[in-house]
Amino acid sequence: MKGVNDFLYAQGRIDLSRALPAGDAFFYALTEFRDSIYNYIAFVRGQDGQGYVTLQGMDGRGATDFPKITEQWSMRARHLANMYREKILGQQIQ
Repeated sequence: MKGVNDFLYAQGRIDLSRALPAGDAFFYALTEFRDSIYNYIAFVRGQDGQGYVTLQGMDGRGATDFPKITEQWSMRARHLANMYREKILGQQIQ
């Protein structure tokens, strides 16, 4: 995912977002979702050689934090999906 990572972390990402039809709203939603999960995900390689994305860092948190954190991820994922439907696919969101 070298190209995706380079794109998401590049300094010109905000300027590029303004030039695309999707505009700022979609890229803002994408950035918000990425930022909310970034500190909790890790890429690991299994014994079978396959790569997996997994959660990390949740063990040290209280059990009450996990539902709050995952609800935030879910909310931002729904917002990102709606922005994609509206800005990229041109669908009306109700």
